[in-house]
Amino acid sequence: RTDVGTLILADLLGVKNVIFIKDENGLYTDDPKKNPDVEFIPEITADELLKKDLDDLIIERPCLEILKNSHVIKSIQIINGLKKGNITKALNEKHVGTVIYSD
Repeated sequence: RTDVGTLILADLLGVKNVIFIKDENGLYTDDPKKNPDVEFIPEITADELLKKDLDDLIIERPCLEILKNSHVIKSIQIINGLKKGNITKALNEKHVGTVIYSD
């Protein structure tokens, strides 16, 4: 799938931080489009996220295993590409959206 393929390519290229541009503000405890009573997760480790075993993730679950096992990738940042300025902020290493850390 596209998320996994992107992360594998990033790992092969030696990318330390990967930015996924989505149509949501980041990671939530459930799908905010279906459930209004969700909690936003601004940052979390891959292990913590796997332990939560959430039903609905904004990225493909195998990405978390790739992140955990990569010797290169340190984080995945999920941002809302529909909000003006988010891409620029993320590229300038500002915390927008959700950051998932390898450890």
